[in-house]
Amino acid sequence: MQHRWFNDEWLWAAVLILICLCIWLYIRIRRRDFSPEQQIQRILKPYLVAQSRKVLVPDGIGGLMEIDHLILLRQGFLILQSLPLNGHLFGSDQTAQWTQLTEGRSYPFTNPLHYLQNMQQSLTVLVPQIPVYTHIVFTGRCNFPKDKPARASLINTLEADLSSVFSAKPLPEAVLNEAWETVTESIKLESVG
Repeated sequence: MQHRWFNDEWLWAAVLILICLCIWLYIRIRRRDFSPEQQIQRILKPYLVAQSRKVLVPDGIGGLMEIDHLILLRQGFLILQSLPLNGHLFGSDQTAQWTQLTEGRSYPFTNPLHYLQNMQQSLTVLVPQIPVYTHIVFTGRCNFPKDKPARASLINTLEADLSSVFSAKPLPEAVLNEAWETVTESIKLESVG
């Protein structure tokens, strides 16, 4: 009996391993770890009319507020704030402090929904006739072990969590254009001044 190191069984095993490797590589390429910003843009693209990033808007009392994502949808404005936190997150709409639990340590941080509410009020002063929605998205590797606030999302739940906003009644295009012009003019004035 002759022993060959390279017989039919080894050939089939090598082919099977090569096929599995190719499938794994194809999946990795197709599902690349897109940056959180790219993921947000991909989610918002079907609903987006216009947007500005990292803009300063008047806060209504002589100061400025920075908005991470100012988005014009057919349904109104969406103020989207993103935070790159990892770990377990604990918080609710009403609590003053939220907590991040990661690597066995606890880190308190100010409830981001309160800041969003202030942004919403500031934008509403500029365009009172337009609905202003606010939402926060956590882009790190995190979860809410207990109840997740309604206006908070993980990157993989963002589209579903905003479905009620996306399905709201659209506003007339002329009204949206006028509102966008009003807001962008205010942004330009603040950037220059």
